[in-house]
Amino acid sequence: MMHHHTFTYGTGESAFDVRVDVPVRRCNPCDFEYLDEVGEDLKHTALCEHFGVLPPDEIRRIREHHGMTRARFAEVTGIGEASLHRWENGLNIQTHAYDRYLRLLALPGIMQHLKEIVERGASPVSSNPTTF
Repeated sequence: MMHHHTFTYGTGESAFDVRVDVPVRRCNPCDFEYLDEVGEDLKHTALCEHFGVLPPDEIRRIREHHGMTRARFAEVTGIGEASLHRWENGLNIQTHAYDRYLRLLALPGIMQHLKEIVERGASPVSSNPTTF
């Protein structure tokens, strides 16, 4: 059964409340209520919505759409493999800058361009600023 759940994120003056519907589990013998992995994932997704960034499943979907392992995605994009792991598993929330980069990576042609840069072993920025 879904319940309205409000939780506080952050500390001090920057703390704020987030409300989300989650399945609350109950231990029948002791009547203890708790959130399982599904509930925790829904809380994380609610935080991503609050911050206006992609949730973990969308980040994973972008990588998988390109048919890449985390290692290959990291090699091509320059994003750390450990960061990808944390974002895809809801352990951390990416910055707005990384979120915008991830959104660009979902656009047609962008990943292919990055792959070509990596294959050439070239820097993505021209050494001659007038031709950039």
